[in-house]
Amino acid sequence: MSIQNIMPQLRPLAMPLVSVTLDPNNARKHDVKNLDAIKASLKRFGQRLPIVVQDQGNVVRAGNGRVMAMRALGWTHVAAVRVDENDAEAAAFALADNRTAELADWDWKQLSETLAALNVELPDFDITNLGWDGSELEALQLSDFWDDMEVTERHKQGSLEGSINRNIAFSHPQVEAITKAAEMAGFGPSTEPAVIVAMCEMAAQSNGDNS
Repeated sequence: MSIQNIMPQLRPLAMPLVSVTLDPNNARKHDVKNLDAIKASLKRFGQRLPIVVQDQGNVVRAGNGRVMAMRALGWTHVAAVRVDENDAEAAAFALADNRTAELADWDWKQLSETLAALNVELPDFDITNLGWDGSELEALQLSDFWDDMEVTERHKQGSLEGSINRNIAFSHPQVEAITKAAEMAGFGPSTEPAVIVAMCEMAAQSNGDNS
């Protein structure tokens, strides 16, 4: 049994990957960028958290992306917590698990400081493997922005609205326009607040206005 990629504390929970079934009703999508980030994390750190599997049918109720990434990496086993519950309860847990993680916000100033520290302390680690592209990381690492500018995120009617503490608010149509402008500026398709801040700073500098 090949379990060397699983943390020793989790190995008693190991089961063959071929025995688990991806959730056919999983409401979370895993695109190529997401799966690449998961694969990079697994290769670097191994499996440190168990997935959750429903006893009935061995359906994965938490960790579908990790299972997909493990299979792509050629892993043979996964550590899993098995739960004996009906389909409705299992589906409710899956939604709760995804949604509660999604509702968390980034502390953008702390994130930029942590990324800067990782560049120094882990020079062998490619930070782009964390799921941000180069332009997003460049914007996030402009830490001088965070001394007098606070960026917050909130979701409203399924769309992202960002606000800056200078009483500038972005509506959904404005976010769409900003996203298009970000692509034209070479930032890629992103509505990350850090990217929006970087664009604002670039525009201010080009106009000779740093206020």
